[in-house]
Amino acid sequence: MRTGSILFLVIFLWMSACDEVERSPILADEYFPLATGQYIIYNVDSTKILQNVETKFTYQLRVSVGKSFVNGEGNTSYIIQREKRADATKVWTPAGTWTARKSTKEAVITEGTTSYVKLKFPLSIGSTWDGNALNTIGGNEQCNDKECDRYEVTEISPDVIVTQSNDPDEILRKDLRVETYRKDVGLIYKESTVLEYCDSGDCFGTQFVKNGLVYKQEAAESGGL
Repeated sequence: MRTGSILFLVIFLWMSACDEVERSPILADEYFPLATGQYIIYNVDSTKILQNVETKFTYQLRVSVGKSFVNGEGNTSYIIQREKRADATKVWTPAGTWTARKSTKEAVITEGTTSYVKLKFPLSIGSTWDGNALNTIGGNEQCNDKECDRYEVTEISPDVIVTQSNDPDEILRKDLRVETYRKDVGLIYKESTVLEYCDSGDCFGTQFVKNGLVYKQEAAESGGL
């Protein structure tokens, strides 16, 4: 066999192996670790828009995993403590408490009384699920016989990127939401742009934002308490 043919075969086999790894489902749940004392500090940029007037906020958010408890379904949940500060020179102040749980099938965050299916196992590129399966919010898409938010794994590189919504409508309502998860860390990046435009009168079609939020949350530090 000629040298060129051998080289081509090696490259082909290597590319096939890489493609196979990329397409193989991730069976483990390390992308949503839950252990008491674990924390992540995020840098947050948030812009609220009301009647086309922007109000910007910049701060740090610390998310810590607290004690576990047995939930109403008899499974284990964890308290998620959230704290905010303006910058690293300020003290942390309480910013609400959530809960989280996971199983071999899914990872769930409950914000107040509203639960979201953040990840569905196993993870593979193109896999989809209803992020609002455990609440009554619905969504802009259709899952079986009901309206839903169809979450999709759009990239594994090896971080897992989940696109929660990809509706770039510039007339009525733009809804772009994505989250990125890292093995043994959890959520490292979150970005969303949800804008409700004026839908009547002279401002219709002008991208006048009646109500909206542009939000970016990026991990800066993680560890254990």
